Amino acid sequence: MMLKRGNERLFRYFSSPFAPFVFFASAAVKNLHLLVVSRYLKVNASALVLIVLPPFTQNILIWYSNRGFAGEPGLSRCCTIEAPGKINLHLEIGEKRADGYHDLVSVFASLGFGDTLVFSVLGEGFPRNFTALEITGPYSEAEGLCSGENIVTRAAALFREKTGYDEPVRAVLKKRVPPGGGFGGGSSDAASALLALDALAETRLGGGDLAEMGEKLGSDVPFFLSGGLALVTGRGDRVKSFEIPGIRLPVVLVNPGFSSGTAAAFAKLDGFRAEKAEARRFRNSGRRVSGLKDTGDSFRAKRPGGEDLVWFLKENPASWPYDNDFLPVLQEDGERGEVYRRIFRELRELGADFSGLSGSGSGCFGIFTDKGAAENACDSLFRNWNFVKLTFFLARRPKPVLEYQYA
Repeated sequence: MMLKRGNERLFRYFSSPFAPFVFFASAAVKNLHLLVVSRYLKVNASALVLIVLPPFTQNILIWYSNRGFAGEPGLSRCCTIEAPGKINLHLEIGEKRADGYHDLVSVFASLGFGDTLVFSVLGEGFPRNFTALEITGPYSEAEGLCSGENIVTRAAALFREKTGYDEPVRAVLKKRVPPGGGFGGGSSDAASALLALDALAETRLGGGDLAEMGEKLGSDVPFFLSGGLALVTGRGDRVKSFEIPGIRLPVVLVNPGFSSGTAAAFAKLDGFRAEKAEARRFRNSGRRVSGLKDTGDSFRAKRPGGEDLVWFLKENPASWPYDNDFLPVLQEDGERGEVYRRIFRELRELGADFSGLSGSGSGCFGIFTDKGAAENACDSLFRNWNFVKLTFFLARRPKPVLEYQYA
């Protein structure tokens, strides 16, 4: 944990007129001063005051820890956490279930590109359970992000409901991931908000508790609580993580300039399948190895299934058997379909060993084995598309960073 100037404040505290109280208490209780210092480093100055000092001095020093002497600003507890994006290397969609969801089989891969969240505990003057949200970055004005239903504020409200944490906080979201692009920005923001608040509140929730909250916020949120590489099944709630050392392939992301809503994409997929019912029945003479019922739209004679899907990552990307069931649907979507075809054509011509659609669109990606070719591809793609990003696979999710800052 980083304290920045917190240590200076701590030493100034011990050299203040109140120091005798501290050392008197530590002399009375063996090694209490060690407990106090370690507790300070983990929590804040208020905790130190409550452990060591007699009641009549607590209010004075709590004021000092939060406000400082002589008008100095006080220390504020902060938590910074990255919210990595993702791509779906493979996405196979089953039939619509009775509950309205679809079973899926997907290979998720976290990326070294995403949003950033900073949570800060606010001082006096703010109501309990208050959450302020500020959005910055290139997509701060995107439609729907600034509403009260932003997924970060929803995650905070759910966390408070489940844990009873009521300190007022301010969240700053630096939005770099284009919304509605299939790169998981919103779901990752929700997972990062839960992890940041868990660290800030010191609730130390287990993975199961966090995943339970995550499922209520979105199907992809449980994956983002762990990140890395994973085989995701069910409606997205069953996540099995894998570690495959040495995979650091360049990934080029391209956004076509329009979004693709998840609900709308699933509706198009269901309609597409209904229209091709006869063809589906004809092609159902085969069976997918993954176990999902074939629907005929993007059926291949044999699709690998289960954990085999993940281990293909050890092979050259040119031989990957991955697919996305949304792709044939979206490629038939009039002018937008032509845009998708153009992006994939450009990626192939620029040297991508594998290209695909992430999630339900609209984001596309190319996997390269040559970093120089990937960099040249980015330069070329920038001439035609507003959002182009060179990134890489992320082996594991970044941890939240706690620090103390002057308010």
